Amino acid sequence: MIASCPLPDKNIYVFGPYRLAPNRQLLSRNGLPVRLGGRALDILIRLVQRAGEIISKNELIAFVWPNTFVHEDNLKVNVSALRRALGAGAASAYIATIAGRGYRFVAPVTIEPTEHASSSWPASAYAQTLPKAPLTIGRDGDISRIAGRLAGARCVTIVGSGGIGKTSVAIAVGHRVRNYSDGVLFVDLSTVGDPQNAPAAIAAALDAEQNSFREIIDCLKGRNVLLIFDGCEHLLPTMTTIADHLLDALPMLSLLATSREPLRARSELVHRLPTLETPWTKPDITAREALDFGAVQLFIARAQEHGFYVLDDRDAPLVSSICRRLDGIPLAINLAASKVRVFGIPTLAAMLGQRFLLINGERTAPMRQQTLFSTLDWSYRLLSDAEAALFRILAVFAGVFHLQDAVVMAEIAELDASQTIDALERLTQRSIVCAEYRGGALNYRLLETTREYATKQLADVGEQDRAVKHHARHILSPFKRPTEDCMA
Repeated sequence: MIASCPLPDKNIYVFGPYRLAPNRQLLSRNGLPVRLGGRALDILIRLVQRAGEIISKNELIAFVWPNTFVHEDNLKVNVSALRRALGAGAASAYIATIAGRGYRFVAPVTIEPTEHASSSWPASAYAQTLPKAPLTIGRDGDISRIAGRLAGARCVTIVGSGGIGKTSVAIAVGHRVRNYSDGVLFVDLSTVGDPQNAPAAIAAALDAEQNSFREIIDCLKGRNVLLIFDGCEHLLPTMTTIADHLLDALPMLSLLATSREPLRARSELVHRLPTLETPWTKPDITAREALDFGAVQLFIARAQEHGFYVLDDRDAPLVSSICRRLDGIPLAINLAASKVRVFGIPTLAAMLGQRFLLINGERTAPMRQQTLFSTLDWSYRLLSDAEAALFRILAVFAGVFHLQDAVVMAEIAELDASQTIDALERLTQRSIVCAEYRGGALNYRLLETTREYATKQLADVGEQDRAVKHHARHILSPFKRPTEDCMA
């Protein structure tokens, strides 16, 4: 829990089974963190710091909501929440209501200086503000490398295409690291529509009184915190500026961001998250061989969540093929595995060509991740007109293509070579187009699920027939030239 603003009190207050650290804004019970709202925690801090004294309602309101008019009912609601957190049966053993006057903390309190108590503070308190640790099959290497990079750098961005698992890996890293004495704070930016509202979202996560950037700085000053910004791509370059300012003003702060493209902050290290490893093409691959690959491991784990399923040698080639055709993308694999109980493996494999995964998904997931369509649509809507036009046209390439191929195809969108190069660079930076070196040459390609989406967009704008014909002429042009030369 990271609540409103830091207090200079570095002592640890012990009462009953509880330990309270005001400077860390943390409360634990029998070594386990207690979830408590920021206001209720501030009330507890003031009461415990002056245990045995009667503290008036007005004084508590002034301490918890400074420079703000707040009705007394807000104080009552938070005191009730505090009593519930301390245990309904024992609440009166800690906080007494003094009729007409205020409240008093009545339990015995022992004070321990921080230097004597820090080593015994529960490690689990570091991850109080994080969502529950997710299933991250096939990602141990990435999680370890990112945690290692944070040990030597203050800003790391996890970059990858939509549905590749950036959020899950970031949360797992937050649970893995243990060198942030004041905790890990997770800020979901995916629902922030306007970049101008990004500071307000961060301030809300800090439980800050105001939405100003100055208040955010004040709340984090002096704290050794890892701040996770999840889903930054649609808020650039605003998030670049925010990251630079936070890192300049707060020397004890570290940032971990997820985005479909780099933040380009001054001290940023980029970790490009790859797709999960998929099995090679082998018609007689066994179940044991297939389960050596992260993509298959995830598929089976998700299928078992939706009903009992054990991979056998009969299904192993089909499951391996499914994972390859889905490019090892965790979201796509999750969606496919959820259908095993309904369709079975053979039917599911046959249905992949019908794009059903683009439009069917999990209703409980975030809106941008409910289906492959919504994930890809999120990226597509962020593209410029030139980037979107080139992206649609690239759907004609079933495999790898080169820069010159893209330049030729972009002619039908009236993009010149310079515009095409710029657009292709941006599509690569945005993790929409994959770029990889093979045999000393730079090759480009679309993941198969991305290509299916691009094909749909190409058809929707009425460009598909023209693009296919232009592509055919481009493919045949090397074979036509020798004939023309002979005739000449």
